[in-house]
This record gives sequence, structure tokens and C-alpha cells, in this order.
Amino acid sequence: MDSGARRLVVDVTDESDDGIVAYAFLRREFAFVGIADEVLGNNMLYPSGPFVVCRVHCLREFIEQFPYLSKRELRLVAAAHGIKFRSRITIMMCKDALRRHECRPDCADIVYKFCTLKRRRDVNFVPPDLDPPTDPIDDVEVVRGAEKQRKRVQRRKAQDAKRLVDQVGVESCDSLEYPPFRSFHDKTDIIREWQVAMNPENLTRGVCAVCAQVFEVKSLHEVTPSEEMLIVLHNERLPEQTLPSTYDFELYHRAILHPRGMTSLDSLASLRLCCKCRGAQVKKTTLGTTFLRFPRSF
Repeated sequence: MDSGARRLVVDVTDESDDGIVAYAFLRREFAFVGIADEVLGNNMLYPSGPFVVCRVHCLREFIEQFPYLSKRELRLVAAAHGIKFRSRITIMMCKDALRRHECRPDCADIVYKFCTLKRRRDVNFVPPDLDPPTDPIDDVEVVRGAEKQRKRVQRRKAQDAKRLVDQVGVESCDSLEYPPFRSFHDKTDIIREWQVAMNPENLTRGVCAVCAQVFEVKSLHEVTPSEEMLIVLHNERLPEQTLPSTYDFELYHRAILHPRGMTSLDSLASLRLCCKCRGAQVKKTTLGTTFLRFPRSF
């Protein structure tokens, strides 16, 4: 039921009965700030300051006569009156809940704070002829219906996304199955494979004796050099002072080799060759034409 007051009590100290302001003036000049929890000095109050603090005759009348409250501001008013809202609720449901509220004696002590607008509202407000507030049970049904609709939309989007993933042949992360249980034999094979892969000997790097490039030791092959192979690795154009001296040069038939790719420097022994150099040796192609022999500092 409308109280018909159409005005707010501004004199919050109750020292005078003259501190009254009309809702029309409030709608035109002020914006709602919140519930006043501190006492403002006279220099902060209108007309000396920007604020107006007041009490209301009836909460329903306040909600109907001041329609510029946002959902956040409605929640502030509801919290001051001890009203709790659901998380998903429309602004009209908030207003209906406040219009249905029957104020307790302590509700009369709630003080509302307003601040002057930078630009006044030049609108002609007509007091609304609103229907009675809806039943809260109806509001609950509306909220539940909206929640079900939202879940249906989410479910449909998830199904569409899964269908799209299946079409492009990409396996969805959500549809991955748990890894199968492995037998003890499979587990030992996995551990043994890891041990072989992480063996320091397999991670060590070596040098090809012919091309002097660095490779993993496990990719190098030990080859017993023949006299024909060593003769091919000559470079007669090198000056005498640039010839290698770190291994027995004459024993290896004056072949230009990298000492780190040799298993022995003082005796004729196997050489470590990369796959390319070994392939050339096996196919009996001329290594000297495959790799240029340059002097090295060894």
C-alpha cells in the first residue's frame, strides 16, 4: 500500500520537523550513494556540501519513487534491512522483495546518503502505478527456470564443441581415457629403455676421425683402417710444419686424421667414423674427394 508521503525526512537528528525534501527534488538533483555509517559535518551537507542524508517513511515508497537504483545499490538497501538475495536474481525481483518488506522498528534508524549530480536530470517523472509485488514463490520459479535454461545452453555448447572436435579428428582432453595398467614385465622394459637412453656413455659425444665433426658416441662406428683407405686421406699440398704430430703420422701412412677419433695414437688401431664416412668407405668411394683435407692444430 502506498503511504502517499512523497517526501523524505532530511533532519536525521530529529531536532526539527522542518527538514523535509520532496522526492521530485531528490530525483532531479541527487544520486544514491549508500547507507550512511558516519556522521557528516554541516560543511558536507547540502547546500554547503554535496551530500544529503535522510530517512524514509516507507521502504516501498522509496523504491517506487526513486527508480534510479542499480542492482548493487538495491543489495545495499536490502542488506541494511536484513534481506538476503539469491546470487542470480533480476533487478525487478530485487525491487519486489524490497516492496514486500515490512519494516521493523530498527529500520527507522537507517540513514540513506545522496550526493549531488554533476548534471541534473531533466526528466518529468510520473509516479508509477505498479502492480502489487509478485509472490516470492513465483520469483523462485523464475530464477530456477532461468538457471535451467542457462545449464541447457552450456550443455548444448559443450556438445557442439565435442562434435566439432570429433569432426576434425582431434581428441578432446576431456575424453582422454586413463592410461591402461601395465604388467610388471612392461614396467621393467620401460625402466630398462630409460636407463639405456640416459646412460652417460650414450650421452657422451665423440669425433669422427675423418671429417672431424662431433657426434654422439653411439652413432660412431669403429672401423679397422686399411692401407688403401689411409692413402686416400693424404694431402700432399700441406707444408711439412703443418703436418700433425699428436699421433704416429708415418704409421698411419701419412693420413690426415683427428686424434680424438682414434682409439690409439701410437699403434695402428680402429678409427671412429660417422655414418657418412663409413658409408663412403664401405661403398669403396674415394674419401679424399668427399672431404677436403685441411691442416688442423693437433
